[in-house]
Amino acid sequence: MARENNSCYAILSLLNKKELSGYGVKALFEKIAHFYWSESNAQIYPMLKQLEDQGFVESRLDESSGKRQKRIYAITESGRAHLMQWLMQPISYGAKERNELLLKLSSGFAMDKVDVLQHVNNYITHLQMLQIKLAEVVSHISVDHNGREDQDYLLLVYRYNEKRLKAELEWAKETVQALQAM
Repeated sequence: MARENNSCYAILSLLNKKELSGYGVKALFEKIAHFYWSESNAQIYPMLKQLEDQGFVESRLDESSGKRQKRIYAITESGRAHLMQWLMQPISYGAKERNELLLKLSSGFAMDKVDVLQHVNNYITHLQMLQIKLAEVVSHISVDHNGREDQDYLLLVYRYNEKRLKAELEWAKETVQALQAM
């Protein structure tokens, strides 16, 4: 399935764990965006409305939220069934990676080597920052999700990301050495 079609399932997956406001959905996507799923803020509210129109979620106004009554969304049984049907489908591996660093590196011969090295070094810094953020997320899951049924599964997801970041960092450091040797 195309990523665009999976947006509704990403939202349903979050709502299958707990009721959330639109802002809560947005905040969770921001938290996980670097690690396994990103969703455009412009897509979230229209998708919540579409899911509600389809009967997959229902919403209520949170009376305790003050003047700006926020809308709280909950998955319905129909939404849960729709999500479960999707969860059982084979995974589509057709998505193509888009990595600007690799695109620029593939044309590195046309650039000054100092600039290419700067791009790779910036990438190393980015990866190191992601490792710090990942450690914070894993710590959060270890404490705040302790005893919850999603904890072990979330830790598997973030273990994948630990290994991926480690491999990317190793590649980037090797790339710096290779560029310096050219």
